Amino acid sequence: MEIREYAKKFEESKKWLLTTLISLGEAVIVTDRLGNIQFVNPIAEDLTGYESEKSIGKPLEDVFNIRNEETRKSVESPVSRVIREGAIVGLANHTVLITQEGKEILIAGSGAPIKDDKGNDLGVVLTFRDITENVQAEQALRESEHNLGERVKELNCLYGLSKIVENPNISSETILRGVLNLIPPAWQFPEITCAKINFNNKEFKTSNFKETEWKLSTNINVHEEEMIIIVCYLEDKPFLIEEQHLINDIGKRLKSIIEQRKTHQKLRVSEEWFSTTLKSIGDAVIATDRMGNIEFVNPIAEDLTGYESEKSIGKPLEDIFNIINEETRKSVESPVSRVIREGAIVGLANHTVLISKEGIEIPIADSGAPIKDNKGNLIGVVLTFRDITEYRQSKH
Repeated sequence: MEIREYAKKFEESKKWLLTTLISLGEAVIVTDRLGNIQFVNPIAEDLTGYESEKSIGKPLEDVFNIRNEETRKSVESPVSRVIREGAIVGLANHTVLITQEGKEILIAGSGAPIKDDKGNDLGVVLTFRDITENVQAEQALRESEHNLGERVKELNCLYGLSKIVENPNISSETILRGVLNLIPPAWQFPEITCAKINFNNKEFKTSNFKETEWKLSTNINVHEEEMIIIVCYLEDKPFLIEEQHLINDIGKRLKSIIEQRKTHQKLRVSEEWFSTTLKSIGDAVIATDRMGNIEFVNPIAEDLTGYESEKSIGKPLEDIFNIINEETRKSVESPVSRVIREGAIVGLANHTVLISKEGIEIPIADSGAPIKDNKGNLIGVVLTFRDITEYRQSKH
């Protein structure tokens, strides 16, 4: 029965991992230790132009053709480097991917070894992403900053914007109103400068705003919503090219700020969802960092151990998870310590009992699993366990 359950869990875990690889926001290609492709996710298909079914089994170089953008020379495959060096390697700067259609895409990425529990190389996982827009944005920003280098008023405007967003609880509307107040002092003729921002079906403008023929404007797409920034002179005065750069730069920074805030908001919602899910699981759950210090305790774990979550966070696992062998009465090694040492899922031996805060002995079954980041680095352990008293009684 245990073997079938383990096999079932293994298949579920395998499907979960496959779904995760498919759903990742970056391109992923997995090869065996000879560099032959074993897996290609949809984003990698889109970037390379090659379908997954036609890529499996082929040498990586057949679909992942990379060159140095400046020298035009071929770049060594990161998979070859990983296999040779046995470590995580990154792509060099100015690396371009030549797609099946001959299109060149600037990319950044890294390759990491896949090893079994004995440290033997099984293959390589390659992750990469299109950084064309990032590079173009960075280049535009560098040019803008160069042109604005000696214009103190404009720098004060940008500095003022950064000060506005230091408050994490400030609303987007307050940010836009604050930017409007920064614009007139940053232009050549503050006394005749006015500004307006249209965004999210709302209009924000300075008290003296009047649209005239002497104006600068920029349009930016922010999460599929158009933002329009308009700066006008109330009299016939010339604009400097640096001022056009400035209004563009303000737009880009507002786009980045608002998008980041929305992303962080989604992340907070996601974290709350995961936390709620862990709290709702029928088994006891304790998560630790890679040093074995407690990061999370769900209500079932509180009930079984007798320790409240708030008083457990930050403590070593052994302070609240005291386990012994029921027959020998000797202490049992923490499964978290074993996971950290072995880097794999481990289970408790039979006849393990948990000594609660009140001294009650509870027979338990459990397992510990490593928590790893996207580079395969161990960042913690999740421990799940349950009271098997009724189960044992039913067997007798």
